[in-house]
Amino acid sequence: MHHTKSAPSILVVGYAAVDITGQKDNTSVSNVNDEIATTWPGRVSLSLGGVGRNMAEAIHGILQGQDVIVKLVSPVGTDNFAKVIEQGMSSIGLSTSGLMPGPSRTASVMLLLDKGGDLITGIADIDESRPSKDEVDAMIRSHQPSIVVMDGNISKEAMEAVLTQRSNSHILFEPTSVERSVKVIQVIVKLVKNSKVAFRFPHVITPNVYEVVAMHAEAVKHNLFSVKDLPNLEGTLADSGVATSTWGNENIVYAAAQLAYLLQTTLLVKGGRRGVLVARYSPSNDSVHLSHHPAKNIDPSQIVNTTGAGDTFASAIVAGLFTLKQSGKADLSNLCDEKIWSAIVAEAQNAALLTLQSGESISSRLQEIGREWKKWIE
Repeated sequence: MHHTKSAPSILVVGYAAVDITGQKDNTSVSNVNDEIATTWPGRVSLSLGGVGRNMAEAIHGILQGQDVIVKLVSPVGTDNFAKVIEQGMSSIGLSTSGLMPGPSRTASVMLLLDKGGDLITGIADIDESRPSKDEVDAMIRSHQPSIVVMDGNISKEAMEAVLTQRSNSHILFEPTSVERSVKVIQVIVKLVKNSKVAFRFPHVITPNVYEVVAMHAEAVKHNLFSVKDLPNLEGTLADSGVATSTWGNENIVYAAAQLAYLLQTTLLVKGGRRGVLVARYSPSNDSVHLSHHPAKNIDPSQIVNTTGAGDTFASAIVAGLFTLKQSGKADLSNLCDEKIWSAIVAEAQNAALLTLQSGESISSRLQEIGREWKKWIE
């Protein structure tokens, strides 16, 4: 679709990468060292990846037909992999103007899998020094986006640029991995200590159960909780009806609730078969509201691919929030309506199901979610 020059935009600050996957034909390796100095018969495939790129594609797919520009802000090299990424993005109508060529190699990941699909070994070639703080800041100032998405792979300097932006953009943080999830806490600690710099917390964070515990531990490590007294969460848990036993570890629920209160944000904790835990800060009564959304039923035999489900879930959250914001029916800076959050999470779960049943990293059927969203707000 043709977009107007004034079309609102969504910026995804992250990485586009080329994934090269080799999978053996014979049985799983019992001792990889016995076969290390040889080649194996099998299949090799090349595909586009990167959490940021995956999310940009998913958001673009859901919002097809709406007047919105989805732009991936990602460094690339001047090599053939950059051309592969540009061609792949162009083929689905995704803007490539946010790709920033530079001297480094384009991000790529090489994976070697056994016949059962389990990882034997791999190499990740990613230069995390870009995009730089200045590059991200310039892109945000230029576009004044409605929503900015941060992929946990980006540098702490780039995260700082997003959190200190002088715009009305809403911020979603996708942690990406346990190791990378803590970077945003480290950035916040730095900004809290520097009272001269104005900043904002992410409005929405989409960790999995391991990432939320790691982020909480990092906040405790840096004494971040001493900045703001925490409420008595025993009553919050009792009133919410959220069973800590559902999550296998009560630390998950406490970590989510405490982070939501401390960062005055909404955490959507992805629990796989356990569903989604929502911990939402309510400024009206300075408290945290907890809710549990059971996982959608799916026949295990229908699951084809699990790698892009989390990215798709977070992307659908972005698309849902954008749709609500553009409709004028919700103020994202104070989104406290439980029915709205339930609807957002439900559609995000449906989007993740589509990707689970797809052979692609991101399902090509995501426009169905966008149509449901439009019906819901009409």
